[in-house]
Amino acid sequence: MKKITLIISLLIFIGCSKDGDKVQSTNLIINFTHTVAGEDLVMYPFGCLDGGECIAGHACCMGGLNYTNAAGEQYNIETLKYLISNITLHSDEGNSTLLKEVHYVDAKDGSTLQFNAGELDNGTYTKISIIMGLNASMNQPDAYVDNIFFPIHDEMWWPPQENNPMSAYHYMRLEGVFDTINNGYKTHTGPTVMMGGSMGMDMSFEKEFLITLNVDDNLGDVNIHIKMELNNWYQNPNEIMFASYGPNGIMENMMMQHKLQENGEADVFSHTLK
Repeated sequence: MKKITLIISLLIFIGCSKDGDKVQSTNLIINFTHTVAGEDLVMYPFGCLDGGECIAGHACCMGGLNYTNAAGEQYNIETLKYLISNITLHSDEGNSTLLKEVHYVDAKDGSTLQFNAGELDNGTYTKISIIMGLNASMNQPDAYVDNIFFPIHDEMWWPPQENNPMSAYHYMRLEGVFDTINNGYKTHTGPTVMMGGSMGMDMSFEKEFLITLNVDDNLGDVNIHIKMELNNWYQNPNEIMFASYGPNGIMENMMMQHKLQENGEADVFSHTLK
């Protein structure tokens, strides 16, 4: 009986020791969220356009224009697709870890709104940095044709016409209508492109977000939310009107691309750490 009691006691001790020594890894999840005037993005089509009732608080039964920009133009959002690159985590010791080279976001595709950056080493992390778009070295012809990058090439290559010699990858495609449901706008950002097909001025930009993240084997999943406030593309420091885009769009308009770049750098992006 004493031997049985001793064996049971040893088993309990060993089991408790294993539970106590169990190491819990820390995985970093990067999330992308979108707001307009501080509220979660609601994309067109919505509400009564399919025969249902209007969404509370939205003008879906009055032409489908549920947002207003700083210039007073009513608009909606039908498409939001963009590229974030060089997503990098920085430690307090000055080390940096590339989490992902390029990430494609489609606001209508939930599978693109987050990715698992993997397990973090122990340490203190103080900053995460991103590039909106692709810098000049990354934005090369057919760089993302391979299937592992689908649908970056199909969705973001500009322009799709094979007979047009001017080409590059969009940074962002933000599209919808304004003023009336028949009046479209395309807020397309990217590099200026020169005749002959070579890329002109790089309009990508870097954003840095300060964080305090101490990893010591016991955090579990950690989420960083990178938020895009869509109205801010049009208001600070440059007020931008859809009506000013003109019939040829803005991809070859260096002045307009520069204004959007400045607005993006100012306050389009913010973050939270949870």
